[in-house]
Amino acid sequence: MGFCKRVICFIFTAMSVKITDLGFTYQDGEAFRFPNVEVEKGQSLLITGPSGSGKSTLLHIMAGFLTPKEGDVRIDSQSIYQLSESARDAFRGEQIGMIFQQHHFVRALSALDNVLLAWIATGRKPDEKMAKEILSDLGLSSKFHEKPQNMSQGEQQRLSIARAMVKKPAVVLADEPTSSLDDANAESVGKLLIDLTQNHNVALVVVTHDQRLKDIFPRSVSLANAKMNSL
Repeated sequence: MGFCKRVICFIFTAMSVKITDLGFTYQDGEAFRFPNVEVEKGQSLLITGPSGSGKSTLLHIMAGFLTPKEGDVRIDSQSIYQLSESARDAFRGEQIGMIFQQHHFVRALSALDNVLLAWIATGRKPDEKMAKEILSDLGLSSKFHEKPQNMSQGEQQRLSIARAMVKKPAVVLADEPTSSLDDANAESVGKLLIDLTQNHNVALVVVTHDQRLKDIFPRSVSLANAKMNSL
């Protein structure tokens, strides 16, 4: 399914995500050293590894939620850890779309209103027309007023994708986006994410232990050796 069925092919600025010499240590001493990677606009990267290999840790560092012990994360040439905490929060709200393993929808709100909430972090006025267009292009035109908990798992995941991309971010980071889906839905969501990358010219990083996605994504990196005894 493509993302450019009508006039919502957003124009993104030149963009890349780059991590260099990145290391992180938890307070209990658990430590990780991550491989250097770069994802240009229009590209996607699948980061794989078993449980405990640091996948979610890396994603949270890239999103600015966790501060690395050493190394650098750059988004569109901006080193995000050179920003103050408040500036980093604002940068995340503007430039980063997140797809979490747990969707964190507001149960009392409709699918459309959950997507409109994405604008809160940007300080911009919600664009209902754009939200409806992107939901429609994700096959959810009949679900505008449906509560998320009444939607199927595949529909909820597409709703999560809509929420992540509707504010026109520079990069989308996805944490285990297919782990709870059956084979058919996992393949469908994986291909939707590839369409997102190509048609919207956005940098996409997916972290997962789901080996089914390796046949879909053109590029992957393993974190099998990222965990260390200490840093």
